[in-house]
Formats: sequence, structure tokens, C-alpha cells
Amino acid sequence: MTIISRRVATPISGKSQLAHQRISALGEAMTRAGARVRIARVLFGEGAGSVHVYGSFDTFKDGTQTSEKMAKDPLYIQLRADADADRAATWQGPEVWRTVYGEPTKHPIVVQREYQVARAHLKEAVALLPEIAALSPATPMMGVVPVFAGDLARLLVVYYAQSLDEMSDYLDTTGSSKEFQALVLRAHAFGELKQSRVLQLI
Repeated sequence: MTIISRRVATPISGKSQLAHQRISALGEAMTRAGARVRIARVLFGEGAGSVHVYGSFDTFKDGTQTSEKMAKDPLYIQLRADADADRAATWQGPEVWRTVYGEPTKHPIVVQREYQVARAHLKEAVALLPEIAALSPATPMMGVVPVFAGDLARLLVVYYAQSLDEMSDYLDTTGSSKEFQALVLRAHAFGELKQSRVLQLI
């Protein structure tokens, strides 16, 4: 199991460059504190134009210790002061998630499909993920659920690709196949697809 924190930044119009500078600095502060950091821009879908900042940890304790350490870092303290004085982005999070299937990879293209799933049906929904993965073994997959967030009845299914072309090929073949669509219909018995997005690591 991997613990994942997620922060979402939406740059304010006219301050995009400053926002991205601060996002990069936040990633540096998180890394210095011990997090494994990935920063990605939303290319398509829900939240297009926003930036996601992910930190991953082996345990919840690692995550809380990293948070405490980062709070004392002069770089992070200065970032908070700068944001208070001149806001360049609106922020959501951090939320905390945990993996229930697969693990994060370093692939630069990330497809996320977010389902509304009652906890009573989570086990059945997660059980479908190995069947979906078996349709394209070369495509890494991950499933995560929220631990600390505003809406806990969610399952985020993540697909990874090396490029947008590779992602498009997957959508044109596996994603459009009868087998895949049949699994999607079965999944809808346990939850409802609410939103999706494509991100690219930066």
C-alpha cells in the first residue's frame, strides 16, 4: 500500500508564471522533507489548466512526519507568506488517499477516471480492476480511495502511458473493445463515473 497526498492548484489569470514558480518550490520543499513528488498539469477533462501536486509515502507515519518537517522548512514558510501577500493560485487539499490496487509509476501521461462508489460496494468495484488490467498487460493501472477528503465515497482508477500517442492507441483499441465496455457496464452496478481527466507530468 502507498499513501498519496494530492494538492490541486488553479493559477489565477495573469499570474500563471508566478503560480508555476511557487508550485515548483512547493515540490522542492516536499522532496526535501522526504516525499516522493510528482507534479502534473491537467491537459483535458475536469480541471483542465490546473496543476496537481502529489506526494507519496510508504506509511501514514512517513506522511505525517514529512508534513511536520516541511512546516519547519524556511522555503515552505516563505511560500506561505508569499501566498498570503500576493495570491497567484487557488488551492484545494491536501487530500490523503491510499492505494487499493497497483502502485504509482513514473509514466508521464496519466488518465484518471473518478467513480462515486459507496463503501458497501468498494470491494466488488476493486475486484474488477485486475480484469481490466488483463485486457492490456502493458498498460500500468492503479486504484486509490480517499482517506481524508471532502467526499470519501470515491474510487479513482488511474491508467499510465509513456506518451499521448500511446494513450490514444489504448483508447482506440482496448478502451473501445467490447470486453472493456462490458467491464465498464459491470462497474456501473457498483458505482457511477463522475469525472475524468488527462494529466502530463511537468
